[in-house]
Amino acid sequence: MKFKYQTQFERLPVNTIFSLNGNSWFKKSTRTASIVEPIEYSGRWFYFGKNELVNICQDDIINLNG
Repeated sequence: MKFKYQTQFERLPVNTIFSLNGNSWFKKSTRTASIVEPIEYSGRWFYFGKNELVNICQDDIINLNG
């Protein structure tokens, strides 16, 4: 999966996978996400600022506009 585009964390729908700082993340709520990869950190979750920039792949852009 290639992550090419940036958007604000608040624009992502819940249950979206995104990338930040070389890790893959899963958005769990409007302010939290958990690490998916690397697998040794899987399940750990963190708070995100609503305007924090995250990376998404082209396929996820459709979900942002829908």
